[in-house]
Amino acid sequence: MPTPQVVFQILPSLVVGGAERLVVHLVEHLSRERFSPVCICLESPLGTHYEARVRASGAPLYFLGKGARASGSVLRQLSALFRQYRPAVVHTHIIGLNYAYPLMLSYRTPARVHTVHNLAQREMGVRVGAWVRMLAFRYRLGGVVPVAVADKVRATIQQLYGYPDPPLIPNGIPTDEYAPDPDTRAQWRQAHGIEPRATVLTHIGRFAIQKNHALLVEAFAQVRADAPLYLLLVGRASWRMPCASRSLRWACRSACAFWACGRMWRTSYGRRMCSCCRRG
Repeated sequence: MPTPQVVFQILPSLVVGGAERLVVHLVEHLSRERFSPVCICLESPLGTHYEARVRASGAPLYFLGKGARASGSVLRQLSALFRQYRPAVVHTHIIGLNYAYPLMLSYRTPARVHTVHNLAQREMGVRVGAWVRMLAFRYRLGGVVPVAVADKVRATIQQLYGYPDPPLIPNGIPTDEYAPDPDTRAQWRQAHGIEPRATVLTHIGRFAIQKNHALLVEAFAQVRADAPLYLLLVGRASWRMPCASRSLRWACRSACAFWACGRMWRTSYGRRMCSCCRRG
């Protein structure tokens, strides 16, 4: 049997977020007969359940201790890992590309992939990040393939870098992990006063301009329904943040009532609930 090929997943941290969840799913579900995943976080551990899941998968997990600024120490540590594992595939996320790019070239990594989780203009960064992406994607030095997670992201890669045909792989989830649990559903609804026959629409994502909460709330306000209808907005934010306060203003303008506005509580799923709007 051939030796499994080493696959590096390089990202800033395993904070709870969409890009990080994708990495966790990749590490957990890659065939161990063909691949040997290694997860590398540029920053220090945070103690999240994502970190616990990666460890439970059996994949090596490294933390390089990066702080707020660029770090030569992180580059040296990452270089040592390249030298140790000689990965066949390097898959970077967010600013992981800034550190991995010169090493992919230096160690002649056969397959080089960078997933763009945001609009290209917002993912580009400044200084080092901007230079690295221009070299990799506009001038196509080093054979790093940018992969878009959505049509809009793909369009911005084409517009910003002139990259002709970037691959599009929409974000997905292992559906069995999210299969409905009737008992948990009933308990959660009872705890939060939501009727069994009500329809609950949920948006999970940080309060940022790209998520466009205002449009979501505005559209929700125009829905007509015979049964109770709820909108849950779940994500990390402070109402002092412009995008979060804008969502609140839209909700008030649309005659929606916010529950627990300005405070946080944990649901039965262990996530933080920011707000709940109800129609009717």
